[in-house]
Amino acid sequence: MNDAHSEIVRLVREATANLAALERAAADGPTAVRSWAQAHFQALVAIERRLTRSAPQQAASPTPSEGHDPLVRALREFFASPDADDPIGVALAALQQITGARRGFVAIRRADGALEFPSARSLSEVELGDPEIEVSRTILDVAIRGGERPLLIDDASADARFAGHTSVQRLAVRAVLVVPLVHDGRAFGVVYLDNPAETAAFDHRRREAAVAFASAVAPQLWSALERGIGRARASDPRLAQLRRVYDLAGLVGESPAITAVAERLMAVAPTDAPTLITGETGVGKELLAALLHRNSRRARGPLITLRCPSAAAEDLPGRLRAALAQARGGTLVLDELDALTAEHQAILGAELDGERGRGDAARLVSTSRLALKQLDEAGALRAELLYRVCVVEVEVPPLRARARDVEALARHALRDISDRSRTTPVTLRREALARLEHYPWPGNVRELMNVLERAALEAGDAIGPEHLPPRVRDHAVLTPSSGAGLKEAVRAFRRRFVERVMSETGDDHKQAAAVLGVHPKYLYKLLRELREDE
Repeated sequence: MNDAHSEIVRLVREATANLAALERAAADGPTAVRSWAQAHFQALVAIERRLTRSAPQQAASPTPSEGHDPLVRALREFFASPDADDPIGVALAALQQITGARRGFVAIRRADGALEFPSARSLSEVELGDPEIEVSRTILDVAIRGGERPLLIDDASADARFAGHTSVQRLAVRAVLVVPLVHDGRAFGVVYLDNPAETAAFDHRRREAAVAFASAVAPQLWSALERGIGRARASDPRLAQLRRVYDLAGLVGESPAITAVAERLMAVAPTDAPTLITGETGVGKELLAALLHRNSRRARGPLITLRCPSAAAEDLPGRLRAALAQARGGTLVLDELDALTAEHQAILGAELDGERGRGDAARLVSTSRLALKQLDEAGALRAELLYRVCVVEVEVPPLRARARDVEALARHALRDISDRSRTTPVTLRREALARLEHYPWPGNVRELMNVLERAALEAGDAIGPEHLPPRVRDHAVLTPSSGAGLKEAVRAFRRRFVERVMSETGDDHKQAAAVLGVHPKYLYKLLRELREDE
């Protein structure tokens, strides 16, 4: 009888939580829907109270009503004000009340995989800093990989999984409870709760109460995010859908430009069509080639990259034959195909002809700085080779054409720098971000990464404008006057830009070429042209 009674109580509580899903309909639907949901919610609460009062008492544990009253009260208070300006903050405060957590953070996973923290709360007198620094990313990553399962840690500093990590040691993390926020069967975020001063602060009862509350309110929190309360979702829903269907890990950004690239790339991924990825130096063509392979039917096969310029400088036929053999059953990336001379292109064509008829021949993906139209007009590729390597072209826009992605790229880069160096994450001040977003980035993403790597080393905790190189910080100063003609303005800007980079790198041509995102030979040619123009 006791088991049957407990089962009834469990089912009633489950119904109480599930009924909260009607709030989604109530938000936009008729008043009758909301009234019906609230009436049935109160009825279920009354049933639960009668059942728990009549349940047999067990001396060794608290009664069900003692254990769950805070949960029922928190749910009732939350749904009593469905139009709250900050439902995420209200939910976080309720979870702290239910669990006794001293600190709490809500982390939402954006469409590009990055995390945002729309709400943070502390019950101590010490003011919370940036959640990126205050939260143990190691623990957060483990919890997020767990999907819909909660994570309970009695003492992170003594837990073999976490004790050795820098963030756990720096924050002196003790008791941690992370509960998922699930909508339509998918975790879109988590609530991170901790108690820095106490071990084993969250018992099984508190964990279950927190999970029940989060499950009940998650649909309303998702609805709030959809309405723009918080910034969790990408502005283009097409990209969010692509990320749900395909493995786009590493593709950072949410602009319409990068969305178009992802759509084009994933449309061709399931086929074996030879693909040409074109774009300026530093835009990430090799990353896109890897994404194409990872989402193809050849994903289990090898991914081999042949750097055409270096192969041509050594033994092109031998290097080609080796690469084609290694890539069988997988994908061969011909990087910087446009750098090959006509003679080298003939060698490449002959080697590719030798692969015809093989059932396990590699799929060809090539990259080029010049677009297909430019290659064709300039006659830069032999016609027979062009037809072999390019059935589909994927054009990658330069970073200046998707400036709205700069913030996401910058924060992704700083997290990566922190992970590689096992140091405290460096934050980006608003003034510095504004400079980054207004700079044209002639070296594209590669140049942005280079600038941030240097700035992070110099800044320590937070990157400000003073930590950026002068060409980025003083971009407005470098812009030519509006009275100049277009050619003169471009020439003047190019001269100042190259001179500034050469000065910053101590006239190190190799380093300057890396910052500019060009080949050292091209830099020598450019410097010679600039001297001739003087």
